[in-house]
Amino acid sequence: GNLLWLGDPGPLYGLEPLAEDLGLHFGAGTIVDPESQLFGINNPTVIVVPSYDTTQAITKDFKTTTAYAAATDVEIGKGDGWKAETFLQTLPRSWLATGKLQGQVVYDPKRGDKLGPLPLGVSLTRSVPGAAGAAPAEQRVVVVGDGDFLSNSYLGSGGNLDLGLNILNWLAHDDRYINIDARQAPDLTLSLSAPAQAVIGFGFLLVLPVIFLIAGITVWIRRRRR
Repeated sequence: GNLLWLGDPGPLYGLEPLAEDLGLHFGAGTIVDPESQLFGINNPTVIVVPSYDTTQAITKDFKTTTAYAAATDVEIGKGDGWKAETFLQTLPRSWLATGKLQGQVVYDPKRGDKLGPLPLGVSLTRSVPGAAGAAPAEQRVVVVGDGDFLSNSYLGSGGNLDLGLNILNWLAHDDRYINIDARQAPDLTLSLSAPAQAVIGFGFLLVLPVIFLIAGITVWIRRRRR
């Protein structure tokens, strides 16, 4: 079958053989970009990607900025029959920080830091035998060095949702659905002024209970008179 692998900085927890089979190597650090503050982000470990390789099926005609928190790079090596391509990479000003992220974050090549652009998302394909009498099928794999960009906290950031849907459609061989905008829920927000909120609160907390109390007493008195 096909595979979506969302990684994060740190150990692979027993998935090293899978990474070796795919010919991939996860970076030993966290990608940082202090200039992300230009986008209103004060955390250097949250990086943004504003441009993409439009020759790749997943990011073809994709132009919306996406955000990634605490990500690592994914380097392409030699896998067992896999054709690997990078469809997502960081900006040149970013780098892979291998030390502790404390205080002011500074690029230090002597420490082993690696300057960008860094591969962040990789797609892999290979031909596998089909069912009896069927033509060979194409097996597809997507590996991204961040598992947060599709979490609830970041799914609504820029084009994260649209990119996630592109990835899933590509893995499902539904290429015709790639770059179809995701359906957005209608805006159900009700904005009320302070006086309007006070009137509604006063009505529900005092007026309605008094009306129900009067109605109950009235019914009780009428029944007593019968």
